[in-house]
Amino acid sequence: MQRLLKTLTEQGLLHEWEDTDFDLPYLLRAVALMRHGALAAGLWDLRRVSKWQTRHLTLLKSCLSKDLILNAFAEDYHNAFPWEQKKSLDLMWGALLGDKIEQVYNYHKQHAAFYTRVVGLKHSLLSEQEISNITPGTFIIVVPECNNPVDPNAIAVLNPNGVKIGYLRKPLAEVITLRLAAGNQAIAKIAHVLPKEFHPDSRVNIKVQFLPESTTFVKMISKETITIQITEKKWIAVKH
Repeated sequence: MQRLLKTLTEQGLLHEWEDTDFDLPYLLRAVALMRHGALAAGLWDLRRVSKWQTRHLTLLKSCLSKDLILNAFAEDYHNAFPWEQKKSLDLMWGALLGDKIEQVYNYHKQHAAFYTRVVGLKHSLLSEQEISNITPGTFIIVVPECNNPVDPNAIAVLNPNGVKIGYLRKPLAEVITLRLAAGNQAIAKIAHVLPKEFHPDSRVNIKVQFLPESTTFVKMISKETITIQITEKKWIAVKH
């Protein structure tokens, strides 16, 4: 956060803000969260902004790339729970993205990499300590649960030891299932894990990446072992 404040000060982006501009802390925390891939938590803070003005939008445009903003909009549009959308951010998205806003409709179908979050954490088989100890950059496993009685397109998220962390949101799981069925190959890794003070469905944030066709990728799933080969030289072997 100190580095962010220093950068904003050097760029003169805080000069217009007064001591009574109580929205600034929400914006700063939202930027910090989103830059770490914690999009849902960042969006929650953006919804706390009382009145959007030009300086709010300028700060976001200066701190976040267009693709990250589009990724955040896709999370808001496709993967948010109804209770998370009680306060609409539609006007903000239009001002930030302009003509690019139409890309949100097929965002997860077309982009090679994007951030999202793991939901259902309260039902995870991991302890609180194990969840907190998951470090950014850790490769994890996203695996379809074709026999899931609730959702045949369900995609479970497992830690490196094969223990279930949670699931992807249903709308995203449907898209990823179709991409995998079409022959696409994907890997995922932890982007950021937030403290337990945050809502369980926004704590574990991951980055999903679809691999180029030339990448060697083999996935073997059985009751005993899950083995994923990311490249010819790098393996992740996980035993249940």
